[in-house]
Amino acid sequence: MLPQRFFVTTGIFDNFVTTDDELAMILGHELSHLILGHGSERILLEFMIRGLEIAFLMLDPTEGMLSLGIASFLASTRDALTANHSRETEREADELGCTLAAMACYDTQRGCEVFRRMHDFDMKQGHAVKDIMSTHPASMERYEFVKQLSQKMKETNSNEYDSYCGTLVQAIMRGRALSIMNNNNKQQQQQ
Repeated sequence: MLPQRFFVTTGIFDNFVTTDDELAMILGHELSHLILGHGSERILLEFMIRGLEIAFLMLDPTEGMLSLGIASFLASTRDALTANHSRETEREADELGCTLAAMACYDTQRGCEVFRRMHDFDMKQGHAVKDIMSTHPASMERYEFVKQLSQKMKETNSNEYDSYCGTLVQAIMRGRALSIMNNNNKQQQQQ
């Protein structure tokens, strides 16, 4: 099994991310995959489907002639099933990622613009239409989902997050002020 890590490359900054809020949405999304165990789920699903493929191929009474057609059909079915599962896990990660970004005091309404930029990029590349084999939801559908989710979270949890984030900002400001005072005191003692 792969290590429970993810990487952010410079390409995401070149093409999509322009603000901290957008980066928080991306990091929240990727962290959500780890929290929700999507990598393990995917491996287990593929293992089970491949096991079924082998079982069907072993039962071929024509000793291989029918297996060619069955193998092709099963491979396509496997790809469609795993793609569908992947789209579901992407949606789950978008939802939890939005929540994590909000809990970290980032503006998810501004942050969701990264998904609009992804849609614009898909349009330029000619990938606007997603099919049954796509592993990610259509980018405009995804942008609309995250935008609605962000708005809903703001309406239902605004007092909770505003209070928490306001308290967090105050604590950070107090910490900075104490640090400056301590540095000033040290400088005065050294003179």
